[in-house]
Amino acid sequence: VEIVNDVRTDEAGEVVDITPAERDPVAHYRQLIADCEEDDREDGETLLPGEHDDLSLCDRRDTFVIPAAAGEVIQVVARSERPIALTLSTDEADAHAPAEPAGWFSSGYDTLVELAVETDGAVLLEVEGQPGSGAYGLVVERLTP
Repeated sequence: VEIVNDVRTDEAGEVVDITPAERDPVAHYRQLIADCEEDDREDGETLLPGEHDDLSLCDRRDTFVIPAAAGEVIQVVARSERPIALTLSTDEADAHAPAEPAGWFSSGYDTLVELAVETDGAVLLEVEGQPGSGAYGLVVERLTP
């Protein structure tokens, strides 16, 4: 069996299997390496409200700091192809959310976590998953009641 561009053929040249890239472990590994080479964020980097769709989970955990004021609710939504969990924490409280399948008509995972902030300062965001979980996106919002 010869493999050419994810198409497997037998000795006669007949196609015997087509492996979609998202299920091909070699293609996934190559994409992960490319994503991690482009990931220039540092642990503990400040993350401002907005969309951040260029992130990669190369290790088991990414950490970010989100500025917050007393009385605000910090809301973070993650979208990923592999399960990741989110934790928001301050000195006073924390909130944790596991990954949830996106739904019937979507692939991947959606994760939502919220935390009410009691004092001015910063909220620590931890994004956790298996090593090599790959690309993910975040939407960060600072909500006022």
